[in-house]
Amino acid sequence: MGNWDYVFPLNQEAVDWLDGEGLPHPPLATGNRMPTTREITEAVVSLGETSDQLQIDLDLEQLDRIPKECFKIRGDIFAELKLLAYLARSCGQLWMYPDTGGIAIIVDSSLEPDAVGRVWLDASDREDDWQFFYQQVYVT
Repeated sequence: MGNWDYVFPLNQEAVDWLDGEGLPHPPLATGNRMPTTREITEAVVSLGETSDQLQIDLDLEQLDRIPKECFKIRGDIFAELKLLAYLARSCGQLWMYPDTGGIAIIVDSSLEPDAVGRVWLDASDREDDWQFFYQQVYVT
């Protein structure tokens, strides 16, 4: 496992940035929020993810704590997306932003982790990576 991906609730600031970059995206939903540590750990257990697939940087001794701005996750892109889509059912839209500056992903409960993960991997090798990814995933 390498770099971290930062997970934030999708907010107006992120949407304004995407708009400024000319990137298509789903509309901002109301009620997006950060999951609690308990919700994150319960999702990991429910999905059966293992530490070789996924690592999450959280203080597990404070289960009712809500991460201040974001939480960090790393591992298999498909496991990450599966977990975030699961969390999005109760928390609304989430935005996973790689610390490498790579393509950020808006995750909601309708996201198909396998399909989006494949597009993300394909897009990561392209010069127009962000534009290609956002066109493929968020334009219907």
